[in-house]
This record gives sequence, C-alpha cells and structure tokens, in this order.
Amino acid sequence: MAYSILHLSRNNQRTHLIVDDVTTLPVMFATIYGMNELSKKHLGTQENILCSLRFFYVYYFKKHKRTFDYDFYRSGYNISCFIRELDGFFTYLLGKQHLS
Repeated sequence: MAYSILHLSRNNQRTHLIVDDVTTLPVMFATIYGMNELSKKHLGTQENILCSLRFFYVYYFKKHKRTFDYDFYRSGYNISCFIRELDGFFTYLLGKQHLS
C-alpha cells in the first residue's frame, strides 16, 4: 500500500492531502485532521505532519494488512483505540524501516 501527498490550490487557498495511490482517494483520518487542525498551520508544517502520517499509514498496513482508515471507521472514529500503536510505530521509525 502506498500513499502520496497531493498539493492542492483553489481560489488562492493552498493545502495538502494524503492520497491512497491504489484508490486515488484522499485518506479519511488525515483529511478530517487536515480540515480541523492543519488548515490553521503553514503549508510547510502541513506537509511535514502529513509526511509523518503517511509513514504511520504504511506502518499500520504492513502490521495489520488492513488500512488505518478501515479500522478507524470500524472503531466508530475513536482515535484513542490506536494509541497503543505508537510504541510499535516509534520502533519502526527508529529501525529506519520507513525509508525502505
């Protein structure tokens, strides 16, 4: 599973989205987070945060063989269910597995 960061510009407003390369659709959690929180931040900050989220999406899919958005939906949009994933994600980043 692969994801790309898409740069959008419309009506002199610019933003970034994470897009699933298979479905070519924006990912759900990052889009919701982007509309509610990232839209208040500078474009460079938006891109850096979305890059980190993209790494998490890849990590989650490698570990569970399901997309994060699917499990986020199944949890009733309860993000607290996924806090336990952060330790494994941190180890994944330390091992530089996100670079391969």
